[in-house]
Amino acid sequence: MTYDGTQLDWVTGERTKKHPFSAASKEALQIMVYAHAISGSSKAARFLSPDDPKKAPKIAASIMERKLKSYLQFNATYPGFGGFLPWMTTSSQNIEPTWDWVNRVPGLDNGELLWAVYGCISALEKSCKASDRRLAADWQKWFEYAKTTVDKVFYQGDGHVCAVTKIGDQKLPVDDPKQSYACESPAYLDDPYEGELFTYFIEFFSGLSRTEKDKLWVAKRAKLVSVEYDMGGVGPITVEQGYWFSGHEPWKVLELPYFDVDIIRRLHHNAERVRTCNSVVTKVPGLFASVNNSTDPNTDEILGYISPAGIVSVASQKEQEHDVITPYGAWPTIMFDKAVGLAWWWNMLQGKKMQNPYGSTESTRVDGKLVSALVTWDSKITTVVSLLGGVGDLVRRKMKVDGIYDDFISIANREYSRVFRDLKATKDGSYNNIEANVFPYLQCGDRQCPWGANWRNAALDGSLHSGFTENQLMVREAVSQICAEFPNTYWQEKDQSEQDPKDFHAALAKAGWLGIALPESLGGAGLGISEATMMMQTITESGAGMAGAQAIHANVYATQPLAKFGSQEQLQETIPNIISGKWRACFGVTEPNAGLDTLRLSTKATKTDDGYSITGQKIWITCAQVASRMILLARTTPRDEAKKPSEGLSLFCIPIDREMSGLELRKIRKMGGRAVDANEVFFDNYKVPGSSLIGEEGKGFKMILHGMNAERCLLAGEALGLGYAAVAKAAEYASERVVFQRPIGMNQGVAHPLADAYMRLEAAKLATYHAARLYDASRTDGAIKQDAVGVAANSAKYLAAEAAFTACERAILAHGGMGYAQEYDVERWFRECLVPRIAPVSREMILNYISEKVLQLPRSY
Repeated sequence: MTYDGTQLDWVTGERTKKHPFSAASKEALQIMVYAHAISGSSKAARFLSPDDPKKAPKIAASIMERKLKSYLQFNATYPGFGGFLPWMTTSSQNIEPTWDWVNRVPGLDNGELLWAVYGCISALEKSCKASDRRLAADWQKWFEYAKTTVDKVFYQGDGHVCAVTKIGDQKLPVDDPKQSYACESPAYLDDPYEGELFTYFIEFFSGLSRTEKDKLWVAKRAKLVSVEYDMGGVGPITVEQGYWFSGHEPWKVLELPYFDVDIIRRLHHNAERVRTCNSVVTKVPGLFASVNNSTDPNTDEILGYISPAGIVSVASQKEQEHDVITPYGAWPTIMFDKAVGLAWWWNMLQGKKMQNPYGSTESTRVDGKLVSALVTWDSKITTVVSLLGGVGDLVRRKMKVDGIYDDFISIANREYSRVFRDLKATKDGSYNNIEANVFPYLQCGDRQCPWGANWRNAALDGSLHSGFTENQLMVREAVSQICAEFPNTYWQEKDQSEQDPKDFHAALAKAGWLGIALPESLGGAGLGISEATMMMQTITESGAGMAGAQAIHANVYATQPLAKFGSQEQLQETIPNIISGKWRACFGVTEPNAGLDTLRLSTKATKTDDGYSITGQKIWITCAQVASRMILLARTTPRDEAKKPSEGLSLFCIPIDREMSGLELRKIRKMGGRAVDANEVFFDNYKVPGSSLIGEEGKGFKMILHGMNAERCLLAGEALGLGYAAVAKAAEYASERVVFQRPIGMNQGVAHPLADAYMRLEAAKLATYHAARLYDASRTDGAIKQDAVGVAANSAKYLAAEAAFTACERAILAHGGMGYAQEYDVERWFRECLVPRIAPVSREMILNYISEKVLQLPRSY
């Protein structure tokens, strides 16, 4: 079979026409789509097998199996290539070098291929099918062979790598004494994105010494040219030309997890934001290509890439008629914002001379007077791969297994921080001043970009007018990236095995998110409950559901009263350990004989010579099995001796010592959220130190209100995420499931209930974030009464819980019989969506609260 990317039949793997080129780079694009299909991506499945998406994983695996056989056949026929691919002829059903690549092999295209294969191996390895895992092992052998030959074929020594190597005899094995290799083209780093991919392959997998590997990066830096940038109010800043994103450079971020590095993520977003804004205000029907080899001599080549502020060089041009627009330019934008990127891609294809008898153009001048190379398949398939997000998530997973992920992050951060050295990192290692540097260029001359300085994802989620701040949207984006490492299959397994998601908790802790709502003075992020609510919504919406949220949220809300009323000793001992993830916290209030009547709880804390003795019982205490500390509400003064019912209760931060007498934990078997434990906790003269008391004795009830209102906001956010996930899953299924020759989503009986559920979620979202903002404002504004916060928080929790229940129920019904199957996740979310309706306060008690506090009606209980 052939691997001509331009007209490959995705189902049969056969070519449909002859075309003049085919290369490893096109292999990489195909393999990335196959990797997504094998991983269960519905988007890849619809692309690969539109008539029956369920067949896509099997189709993809079968093509990968045939592809491997052809690769091995090529290696056996042409051992001199060392397992790497040449540019290939399309006149043969087998892989054959095209006439001018008979004894030549490119390193750059193969860099793309190697990482695409690496990602596909990751997808095959995590498949539940034994045949896929065997195929992964076979592909791993092919990959291992490339590791053994790369030094001999491409490495020149002293840090230099060949872009193109001339082979002495293609029929001789690499290690044959008569075999020879010569560097035909040393321009390895002239193409920085492919060169960097290949550099990382050599860094992690070659047999070079550590000294020689270090020289790779020295040689890469030596290739750069320093340029002073001082335009449009930005600068002077030194940028190393030829290192950052060109419009032709998306494959780098499509294949490696670059966005895990803060400076790279920010630079990419700023670059695409400015580039798109510039296209809007200059009324260009597409995005500019800032490429290393310009199509027209009048195109700006002063920098060629991106400034350290994220500014594309062509944005500074006054005369736009000679600048180049290209479908390539849309791909990085799609990574930044799918809706905007696709809109501009469509504009380009509809532009002057962008369509012609041969297909779509690769690039054209804005005025339509000059057309460059014709590449139909490349632009379209890379758009698909961009929408899928590349294989970065799959590569990240395998990097971690292979123990190279931390090294990748370290090297990427080191190199980009060095190149953009005028961008000073803040104490947490982020580069917030990039946002400030980019602002002047959003004012393109006298024409203000309509999206303004804080534009981000406006077309996708309405955030342009949502009232969300840049910080809140940043939280959603960053937490989403972490959640992406834990797919639905992870949560299905945790639900069935009832195992705590410790690695998920650890991932959020490592990124610093457990301290999201704690002051910076305590080591937290200094953000509010609004941002924390956004985080919790993002977690449940990712597919983690309530299990993912419950593993985290007590560490957020339970620490609120401690942070506000705790002693310095308590704060210094407890907060850093919770933020780092070393300790986990639980909240001990609910009792079996008190329930929602908190003032009647009976757990006692009796003063002793060296502390307190706790006796009593708590119930429905989440994470007690894994917690190191409990925020405990207990009675220190008998109820009949207290001046008011709300007095006599004290708040403690107590250690959970499972080896100590007087403490017993009993796990409760649950309907949903099984990955996270819920418990009965029995205290029988359990001794705790006097330093466990938070604040003043007898004032604990007022303190926990700070945690309770925060908890209601968080739970509302969690319910929203659950509902949005369910609606999205149902809509996806309804668009794919074909009955009577049409998708079931065409039927209003299916579509309308889902649309109604979505609107209920949108309304509840407004209430939720109003409550969260009010809670945050009340911490500094004494005029905001706690009753007002309580009304908002309880209303939000009620509305979001009901909306989530409706969404999850309708998602089940939209799936029909498959809604009852575990693999579709909606049954898991339906079991979990009851939690927000029941806990931590019932719907009926919320209605009672609103009746009394807002409507001023007589108390009914």
